[in-house]
Amino acid sequence: MTPRCVFIFFSTCQHDHWRRGHKQICKKIHRGGNAEQYHADNKYKEAGAVAVEACADDAKDHTCYLCHEADQEGLVRGCGCRGAAGFVHMSCLAAQARVLMDEVEENNSRWRRWDTCSLCDQDYHGVVQCALGWACWKTYLGRPEVDFNRRRAAIKLPVMLLAVDRY
Repeated sequence: MTPRCVFIFFSTCQHDHWRRGHKQICKKIHRGGNAEQYHADNKYKEAGAVAVEACADDAKDHTCYLCHEADQEGLVRGCGCRGAAGFVHMSCLAAQARVLMDEVEENNSRWRRWDTCSLCDQDYHGVVQCALGWACWKTYLGRPEVDFNRRRAAIKLPVMLLAVDRY
C-alpha cells in the first residue's frame, strides 16, 4: 500500500467507528475490561466454540464430569480419557483450573491444571489446549505486570498456541 492508501484505509476505519456509534462500541469494550481484556475474552469464546464444534460428535449423550450437567454449552475432551470419562464444559474446565490455582498459588505443579487432565493426567491437545491457553491468559491478564501468575500465563498462552500451530 502506498502511504496515501494507508491513510485512506485508516481514515475509513476511523470514520466507520465514529459513524457506527463510538459510544456504544467503546462502552462495550470498556465494560469488558478495556481493550486487552475484551480481546482475550473474545479469543477465548472463539477458541472454545471451535473446541466444542470439533468434539461435538464424540460428546453426544454425555455429561460434564465436573458439573454433571448435560450438553448445555457443549462438551469437549482433548485428553487421553477413554469411554464416557473426560467430557467437560470448557467453562467448567477453566473454573476448575482457577479454583486449584487460588488454593495454593505458590505451588508450581498447580499450573499443570491449565494443560493436564485431572482424571487421566494426560496433557490436553488440539483445540481444547488452545481454548485453555486463552482461558488462562484472560484469567490473569488484569493483574499487575510484575505478578507471578500473570507472567506464567503470558508464557503459557504462546506455548499452548504454538503446540496447535496458532501462534
